[in-house]
Amino acid sequence: MKEADIIVLAVPTYSGKASGLHCAFTERAQGIIESYEEFKDKILNKIIALIVIGNVPAGGDLAYHTVILDHRDSKYPPPSTLLQSTEYGQSSVQGTLIEEEKVRDRLDGLVNLILRDWKSKH
Repeated sequence: MKEADIIVLAVPTYSGKASGLHCAFTERAQGIIESYEEFKDKILNKIIALIVIGNVPAGGDLAYHTVILDHRDSKYPPPSTLLQSTEYGQSSVQGTLIEEEKVRDRLDGLVNLILRDWKSKH
């Protein structure tokens, strides 16, 4: 992650919160970064994109805002999206959301934003 040009985080939502794995990841990352300057250089100055998966009635919007706030100091405002299975008539637990063409189109749009930022940086 320290050497990556681009970081994409896909975060599922459980009971209106970002997944425990995401929370553990953000907390443990603090242990490998020695100072704010290193954090700024190795993480905040990277191009970061965020995908949050969760339905608004189940708190997906709350998790989305929490994840976004984790990156409020990023040099490049992170392109992001909230994917809701109910928006596409999908089950939230089957793992079939990616099979929807409209979901793939939204993710393609996100990739285009990431690439735009990457090209402007180089």
